[in-house]
Order: sequence, then structure tokens, then C-alpha cells
Amino acid sequence: MLCWGEGASVREALLGSGDNRDISEPTELECLRDRPVKEVSCGAGHCVLLHTDGTVYTCGENDSRQLGRKADKCALGQVEALNTRTVVQVACGWRHTLALCEDGSVFAWGAGNDGQLGRGECQDFVSQPRKVTQLEGPIVQVRCGHSHSLALSQDCTVYSWGQNIYGQLGIKTSLKKQPSPHSVRCLRGIPVAQITAGESHSFALSLSGAVYAWGRNDRGQLGLKDTAECHDPCLVQQLKKLNVKYISCGNKHTVVVTKDGDVFKCGDGNVTFQKVKQVKGKVSQIACGSFHTLAYIPSSDLVVSFGSANRDKTKKGSSRDQVYQESHNANVYKIFAGANMNFIQTRLDLGCTENTKQILTLDETIVERWINNGHGKNAENEIDLIFSSPSCLVGSFLKPSDGDQCNVDLESAREIFKKLTEKDWVVDEITSSLGSNLIPKLGTSCQDEEALMIYLILPECSIMQSENNINTLVAGFVKALACLDPASKTTLGKYWSTLKSSNLNVLVQMIRTLLINRIKELNLFLRLNEHLQVQQCPIGLKEVLDVMELVYKANSKSEHGIPVSKFYISPEGLFPFEGYPVLFLSYAFIIDLPAKVELLYVDSNMMIQTKVLETLRFTFRNLLAGSPEPPKSLVLELMVDRQNLVADTFEKLSKVAKADLHKELQVTFEGERVLDPRAMRNEFFKFVFHELVQRDSKMFIYFQNFRTIWFPSQVKVPMKNYFLLGILCGLVVYNKCVVHIPFPLALFMKLLMGKPSLKNLSEMDPDSYRYLRGILDYDDVDELGLDCTMPWEEQYVEVIPNCKTQPLTNKNRERFVEACMNYIFKTSIKKPFDEFRKGFFQILDENLIKYFHPQELRDMLIGSNDYDWKMLEQITAYQGYHISHPTIKIFWKVFHEMTLDEKKLFLSFIFGSDQIPVMGMKCLKIIISSCELTEDDYPEAATCFDILLLPEYTSAESLRTKLVTAIKAKKKLNRE
Repeated sequence: MLCWGEGASVREALLGSGDNRDISEPTELECLRDRPVKEVSCGAGHCVLLHTDGTVYTCGENDSRQLGRKADKCALGQVEALNTRTVVQVACGWRHTLALCEDGSVFAWGAGNDGQLGRGECQDFVSQPRKVTQLEGPIVQVRCGHSHSLALSQDCTVYSWGQNIYGQLGIKTSLKKQPSPHSVRCLRGIPVAQITAGESHSFALSLSGAVYAWGRNDRGQLGLKDTAECHDPCLVQQLKKLNVKYISCGNKHTVVVTKDGDVFKCGDGNVTFQKVKQVKGKVSQIACGSFHTLAYIPSSDLVVSFGSANRDKTKKGSSRDQVYQESHNANVYKIFAGANMNFIQTRLDLGCTENTKQILTLDETIVERWINNGHGKNAENEIDLIFSSPSCLVGSFLKPSDGDQCNVDLESAREIFKKLTEKDWVVDEITSSLGSNLIPKLGTSCQDEEALMIYLILPECSIMQSENNINTLVAGFVKALACLDPASKTTLGKYWSTLKSSNLNVLVQMIRTLLINRIKELNLFLRLNEHLQVQQCPIGLKEVLDVMELVYKANSKSEHGIPVSKFYISPEGLFPFEGYPVLFLSYAFIIDLPAKVELLYVDSNMMIQTKVLETLRFTFRNLLAGSPEPPKSLVLELMVDRQNLVADTFEKLSKVAKADLHKELQVTFEGERVLDPRAMRNEFFKFVFHELVQRDSKMFIYFQNFRTIWFPSQVKVPMKNYFLLGILCGLVVYNKCVVHIPFPLALFMKLLMGKPSLKNLSEMDPDSYRYLRGILDYDDVDELGLDCTMPWEEQYVEVIPNCKTQPLTNKNRERFVEACMNYIFKTSIKKPFDEFRKGFFQILDENLIKYFHPQELRDMLIGSNDYDWKMLEQITAYQGYHISHPTIKIFWKVFHEMTLDEKKLFLSFIFGSDQIPVMGMKCLKIIISSCELTEDDYPEAATCFDILLLPEYTSAESLRTKLVTAIKAKKKLNRE
């Protein structure tokens, strides 16, 4: 053991009585040659040495009984009161000492006038080690400030006691002294890896590298960019991206070392952490004295110091930032720094082992031990500790911070939880601990980002997903979620939106099951209490709906989102009482699509009937009055020229009175008879939209070889055409039809007042998406030499004012991408989109449409691809054939053997589109008819009437060949 420094009393005790020489260079301590030391801690004038056998020795001043034994002078001696204990860690304050024992108990002695001994009262001193009895659970770390104390328990509770003049205890109290240990509530839920204390300030480091600071800050020692005291642990934002691995505190300064070996310091007048650039090499250890810091560089086995150590070389006027070499090639194992003394533990010291314990966490080793060793008291205690502590569970799966957000390994969590459920006794223990301890604690945990990770981890536990635990564990989980503050809910929403679809679906189905149970409970309650209204019921239905809405909104922003149908709850049998529809319309995302479509169609039918009645009343009044004015039509009659379809349609629509637009649409082509109004209307929509999406219409820009279309920034047609297009699209939905118009999902988001994301751009224009995504993901955009313009419509656009003179940098790239998105989806298309939207909602009721999800609204207009081929067979009717006819049997055998692409081509062959109505295939009407064609002919389709003219084939091979050839030829013809 090597030692050097200015502590006279300690120096004399360690060097020998009467030896007062300065130790300005590391000097070997002869008195410890045969006493291998594990740890050293120093106060103002005393020193505590922990030996490898767990015994404790002290030396130095004893005016406050800080030596823990009867001694007037500084001689080195054993603290015999701890002889029956195995001590694993010691910590010194200014004049008090803590000792942590192997069993997790803590003993304290020395000055106690500020309550720093944790005995429930303030005493001048305690001369013998006394147990700190008010600490719960095994303690794994202890630390001392000047006159305050900290402890970390195995279940990750941080305790503090002692002086609190500057808020260094981190507890909400106005008391200047706290003689009993209290938990630091603002750290509950955070997986703390290390605690440490300075003179009157405190720090905690999480397993992910996040740093929390509180207490005195007059010299900027908290690194919070100011000098204000902080009475609650505060996240040091500046250090989030640095991956801190260890913290050490002096009187008025704080030093951290990162996993990359860089050293940063704050305090002594600097209010932010500054890199100590004078330290050359990667540092693995740091240790702070009152005014100086030691650092160890393992690559050169070099110990250096910086700061004010009251050494001669510092007194001569050299800078406090100057770095001094203290030892070289000393075979360093560990360094220690006291108030004004320094120690080096060398590898030559016998029995050197790491002495800092951590909180208890789950890993494969402990899980295997539980599974293989069977049911036992020790396993029970470990399970209870881990599954009662949000911090321990979060710490089990927390990955190092990537700088922007915390990360938890949910795949690992799922695998470990799955392994644990192999044993029934383990399941019972976990269920009990979750229900009795962890779930109730969620409401008392802090709402820091790391603490919120428990809400991502718990749904992965299959025990939470069990039907038996929905009304207990999941109900408590959801209640805690509902009680989070708005900022925490926003943070969780951000994390939910980044989850894989499988993880998100587990969460949704868990909450959805609880919601179904709550609705059933409410039904029962109202049956028994018919006089009550829904709002008066005690069942916590609204909080479950509110939480489900949070998850739904996160899913809407996710690039890996689950289908909205996963949120649906069938209304059948669940809403029999008055008030339910009103309540659930506020959460329309849980109402399944058929119910919403039915609501819209009922509204459309009522509107049509209303217009019929108005027209009949008008006609009747004119007849009674003898008016010569001809009666009005009961339908919206539209006669159009097939040869000039788009222009003629727009001209005719522009002349239709607004009141007539809500009548049922009936279309006639000039010079043609109407045999089937519905078929004619479908044919009209099919052909008019087919022409509209061609380049000749000049209404759109195109992406992906015509797979998607969008509004142009430079409009080349009359603006009213977009208004009329909106009317046409509204009429399609209003008249229960579907058409092919390849608008991206972004359009329907905008119709519903949503904001398209990068994910939406990837669907519409993959090239632009890759360009913008690349800018966000590139390591160093500065080196690319780009300006802030973006390529769009074959030109470079200034999306930011004067952006041609602004280089694209790492700092402004997010603003640039946001500006590009705003240009593509908002500013460049404002006029044509606004016209389209106005026309669309001239037909449809916006108050009803708002209940639809963007994908649902798109399905209403364009149709869906939710195919049910068995249903298609069931709804097919026959003319000249019957279901048992040999040709029909051959047909369905061949059809079901076709590939998905071939089946979609068949739909296009019959209906003109491979999309099906939003209500499913049951809404289609298909007729297979016999005809005069022979087996040598190909099948034909009467698209207007949804009829397949099928020759009487006698072999499956012939039917397959002829049918596939016909449908592929139709596809090729449509393309031409």
C-alpha cells in the first residue's frame, strides 16, 4: 500500500509515532506490509482501513470518537466492536464513519450532531459502532458527505440521512437535519449502480450511465448549468450521451469518467462538466479528495492528479488545471483519495478483490439456479426482492444509453420470463410479489425516463397476460399508467411508437382484455342498478379507455405499428344501455370498422330518404298550387359523354345544386340504355377514375411507376377541378362504391387533420424517404457539403428561407427534414388539397368521418385487400349452372389452387379492381353464367354486371389454362 499527502495525524499514525515528515511522493507503508488492505477512506483527520479479512482499523484524530474505539491519539488500531462482523465497505465523512457488513447491515460511529449516524436522534458523538436499524433490506453501498450519509439497498432503494441545509438528502422536507434514514423518492424506479457524496452534495449513477445530482451548488458542483441549490435529484442532461461509468465528489467539485476513458469535471466555478484535456490517455479510475482528484491510466500504469492539493508545487502559482504525475509503474490495482491524503493499492497486496456490490437483477445464471435447485427460502427471497422492485426489473434489462433515449432489451425479457414460467412455484411467487409489492409501488416511483421503462418490461411477462391476472395485475398496471403526469405519458408514447409490432400487440391485447372485462362488469352493474347513469358507475372504465387511447396514438406514429383492427372491440352485446354510444364515440378507435361503416351508411341512407321526402313535398305543393314548374328528380341524374368523360363529368357536376348532391347517384352514358343502375354507376366510377389518374389529366405527380400519386406544387388545371375531384371521391363513399385512385395514406391522414410522418413518405415516394432518412442517419452530415435545398418535382426547392446559402449540418438536419416534410405534405399542395378537402366534405359529414382511422377511410374509398376466398364462393350466384354442376366444381377447385396474384387478377377481371368493399367480400355480387362459348374459347366477363361467362369446361387443366390466360390478357389490355 502506497500513501502520500498532507494529513498530519494520519501520516504520523501510518509512518510511525513522531514521524512528521511530508509525504509528497507515494511511500510504502511498512505498517501494512503484512496486513493486506481492501479499501481506504479518510475524513478530515482520521482514516479507516478495511482489511481483506473484513476487519476494520482506524487511525488519526479522535476528538469526535471517529475512530470507533478508545484512543486519545492517532495510533493505528482495530475497531474491536466489529470483530464479530465481516465488513465489506467503509465510508468516512468529516468526522463520522459508516461500515457495511456482509449481511447487508450498516454500523455508524463518530460525530452525530447533524443526525449523520442515522440513529433517530442527533448526538454529539457515538464512540462505538452502532447499527443503523431503520434501513430496510440488505444494503449494498454506503457513502458519506461532510455531515450526511447515503446508502443503497439491494432492492435499489436509496436512503439518506444527516445534515440537509442545502438539500443534499434529496428528500422533500424543510428540516435542516434528518436523523433517521429516509428513501429518496425521486430515485424510486431508477436502477442505481453507484451513489457518492461530496461535502454537501450528492450524486447517483444509473446502470445505463444516466447521472443524477442534488444538494449544494454554489460553485457549480452539480453540473446543472447554474449555481442554484437542488433539493431533488436532477438528471444531468449534459452527461446523457457520455456513457458515464463512475463518479467521484470533492468538497466543491465533481469528476466523472466515461466508459471510453475520458474525464470530465465540474465545480470550482464551472457550472458545466468540462473535459480534462490535460489528462493524456484513457482513464479507468478516479478518486476525489477535498480539493484534488486522482486518475489512473492503465495503459501506462500511471497515476496523475489535478486540482488544489495544498502541495508545494501548487503553492508556487501553477494552475489548478495542471496535471501532475504521482506514480509510474507501481502495479496499481486501485486508487483512493481522502480529504488531503492519497493511497494506491497495488496488485502485490494480497487478496485484492472488487468490493462494490450492485443491486440484485435477473440474469440467466440466477434463473437457472432457481429452476435447477428447486423451491427454497433463498430463492423465494430473491424472487420477492426482484419482482417487488421496479428498479431491479428495469436494471435487469436496461441497455447502455445511446444518448437520445434509454433502451431495454425486451426480447431478452420475454425469453427470461418464459423460462421462469416453466415452474409453477416460481409463477406463484412472482404473481404474489407483483400483486402485493411491485404493482402498488408503480404509483410511488419517480417519473424519470429510466423509471418509466418498467411500463415496457411488465407486459412482456406472460404472467401479466394470464386471464386470471387481468382484473388484478393489469388493472393496477393500467391505473398507474393513467395517473402518470402528461410529460411522462408523452415520453412513454415516444417509446411505444418505437416498439416492434409483436411487443406493441402484447401491450394492446393485455389492455384490450381488461377493457372488455370492465365493459362486462359495467353491464352487470347497470342491470343491478337501473336508476344509475354510466357516468355514475364506480367501474374504472374511462381510465382504461384513456390508456388505450395513449397506446393507439403511439401506434399511429410507429413505423412498426399493428393494424388498427387489433384495437377493435365488437359492440355486439356490450352496449345495451343508453349512454354507451356517446361514451364510446369519444374513443372511436375501439369501434370495429363494420360498426363505423354502418353508422356512415345509415347517415347516408337517412340523407337520401330526406332528400326524397323534400322532393316529394316540393312536387306535391306545386301540384296543389297549379305551378307549371316540372317536378324535381328523386335522384341525382348525371348523363355523361363516354368519349369525353372527365371533362364532361366535371362540367355536369359543377352545375349540380348543393342540395341535390345528397340524392342517390344515377348515371347514364349518352346514347346508352340503363339496364342496371348500380352496375352503370360502378362502371362510371371505374372509367372516370381510370382516366383521372392518367398523365393526360395533368392533375397529379407520380411516383413508383404510377403506383402512387400526389398533388403537384405547380397546378396546371383549373383549381376547381380539385374541388370537383373531392366531390367525386365523396360520392364514391356516399354511394357505397370503391374505385382505383392510388392516393397514399398521407392524404387520408390530412383529411382527418393528422400530420404525415417519414413513414408515410416511404409509402408515397421511397426515393425521397431514403434521401431524408439517410440525412438523419448519416454519422457526419457536415462532411457531405450539402445545402438546405431538397430535390422535388425535378428541381431543387428552398424549404428554408435563404437555404441555398446555409450548409446542411448535424445541428440543423432535423430542422431541415421537418421543413422538407412540411413542404411535401403541406405548403406545396395547400391550394389543391384545400379544394379537394372542401369538395370531399361537401358530400360526407366531417363529424362522422372523424371517427375513422386514415387506413379505414382509405379502405372506404379504394377498398381493402382483406380477402376471404371461401366467402366469395359462398356468395356466388349461378345462371344456367348450379353449385353441383361438374364445371362449377372444377372451377372452384382450380380457383382455390391459384396463387394470390392470380386470384387478385380474377377480381380485376370481373369487377374492374382487385380491391374489395370495406365491409368485405360478403358485399360483392358475382354471377357465373353459362354461355354459347365452347371449351375451346376463353372465359369472358361482363364487368358492368359482375358476370363471368364460363364455357362448359370438362377438364381442370383446360379451365386453368384458359382462365389464367384470359385474366392476364385483361391486365395487359388495361395497362395499354
